[in-house]
Amino acid sequence: LDASDEGMRLGFNAYIILFSLATVVLVFLLGQCISGDRNQALFSALLLATFPVNVVGSLYVKEDIPLMFWFTAAIAGMAFLVQNGQKKYYLWTGLLIGMAVATKYTGLLLLPIYFLAHLMVVLQGPKGSRLKAFFPWQVFAGFGLGLLAFLIFNPHVLTHWPDFWQGFLYQVEYARDGHQDGTAIGGSDYWWTFYLRYAI
Repeated sequence: LDASDEGMRLGFNAYIILFSLATVVLVFLLGQCISGDRNQALFSALLLATFPVNVVGSLYVKEDIPLMFWFTAAIAGMAFLVQNGQKKYYLWTGLLIGMAVATKYTGLLLLPIYFLAHLMVVLQGPKGSRLKAFFPWQVFAGFGLGLLAFLIFNPHVLTHWPDFWQGFLYQVEYARDGHQDGTAIGGSDYWWTFYLRYAI
């Protein structure tokens, strides 16, 4: 971005802040879905709204705050799926996972949670129909929608595959080993406790 373009900077800041505020609303809805208690849901939303990483992250034009929105939306979709078992949530959740991954590869962490949510739905059903319930078409359609969303927002996967693959491998190495200047950012450096140690 052109640092001298004040209008552009404010526009992008507003764009990121809107994602952050929308995530606060999603956390409230998710809290209501899980606990059924409005006060607990409000408290959860308040925690996110005042959480230092969220507040500071909203000041930067980066992918982390949009990722947090799509990640939370996908988690909410899975919570609704487990709560009422409606198959339409497979489609919505698959689409939201695709949006999360398209924003940042960290969204791939949603896939095992998606499988776990599906397993919980299957186990809630009658024992005699669990095998059939394990392979509903909506699960595969959800994956298809997620893949479609990823490709729409990352068309270079198809048009510049070698460059995409090289960049993907670089990101894998980056996440594993940290910054090239030696700054430790890999999950293994802090055993995934970085935010617990430094962000609260």
